[in-house]
Amino acid sequence: MRAPYSRNLFDLVCEQAERYPERSAVIAGEARATYPELAQQVRRVASALRAAGIRRGERIGMLVNNRMEWIEICVGAAAIGAIPVPFSTWSKRREIDFLLADSRVRMLFALDRFGDQDYAADLAALLPPRAERYPMLETIVLIGNAALPGSRDYASFVAGHPPLEEEPPPGERSGAEDIAFILYTSGSTAYPKAVPLAHGATIENGFAIGERQGLQPGERVLLPLPLFWSYGSANAMCASFTHGATLVL
Repeated sequence: MRAPYSRNLFDLVCEQAERYPERSAVIAGEARATYPELAQQVRRVASALRAAGIRRGERIGMLVNNRMEWIEICVGAAAIGAIPVPFSTWSKRREIDFLLADSRVRMLFALDRFGDQDYAADLAALLPPRAERYPMLETIVLIGNAALPGSRDYASFVAGHPPLEEEPPPGERSGAEDIAFILYTSGSTAYPKAVPLAHGATIENGFAIGERQGLQPGERVLLPLPLFWSYGSANAMCASFTHGATLVL
């Protein structure tokens, strides 16, 4: 099939919204979004990020499991040239401490809890006692019902912001060689290592994978593995989006 012309993930979703206006882009439990609906919500998240002062090249941490918000934040960041940094949702408190210090994120989106892990409590224990280790971190946005002093909740963070209507200026939008996201290795023998992946290469890789699999528009790709792994974000997500397929989380 014809390869997409887009060179960043935000443009890719917008391109497919025009090409496949009736196709579902993502199914995540009860949440569903067509390509146009996803593009609209991504623009809203991009507007909220810009209003929060996030600028090109700044990093956004994501301690989030496979859900619609993960996609919205990741693609929305690309609209303004920001860099998503997904964290493992298996991380314990000391690992979160390392990731926050090493990644130098300015904003963190985090679940309030995942499984038996209480991330709101972990973050409350780390901040402010160890805040000097994360000098770049200014804002925490929680997804869930728990409260964390000084944080914001995701719904109110996004609410009230109109979708980003104008096209980002050339100096702001992500280019093919800009970083799409920074993924951390598993850290099985040492601390995890940060690995940057570029927009253009990630899109081309995803398209090649989809072609090899014979993926067609409208078909569904089930992803039981985490999006914070390269198999999830760089492979399955990008193979789906480059082919107008549906990513099932």
